[in-house]
Amino acid sequence: MATVQQVRANTDISDSDRMKARIAELEAANKALEVQRDATTKTGVKIGEKGGISVYGLARFPVTLYAEQVPRFIGMLPSVAALILKGTQTVDGVERKLTYRSTEGETATKAWAATHIDAK
Repeated sequence: MATVQQVRANTDISDSDRMKARIAELEAANKALEVQRDATTKTGVKIGEKGGISVYGLARFPVTLYAEQVPRFIGMLPSVAALILKGTQTVDGVERKLTYRSTEGETATKAWAATHIDAK
């Protein structure tokens, strides 16, 4: 006959195994949802409720600029491209490095930057 300690040990192991399996199942489901979200994220531009220009599909929330900010931002694109190609910047004495979510993203971003670096 099994002792109380043996029963508890068996229960703890099976509970632990079930919990690990459930965590793995939830992580897989979360990853599937992320892939689905990325595939269905639409990019686009529209005029927002308050009259700003909102760009959708770059991040979780839209990036919004006032109309007068757009030409200034476009004028900054050569500087943005140069910073992308450099890849690092010192801010307040701290070296900061660009990060990318994927190697494909890094390749595409650097290719874009290379074509816009001389657009001054």
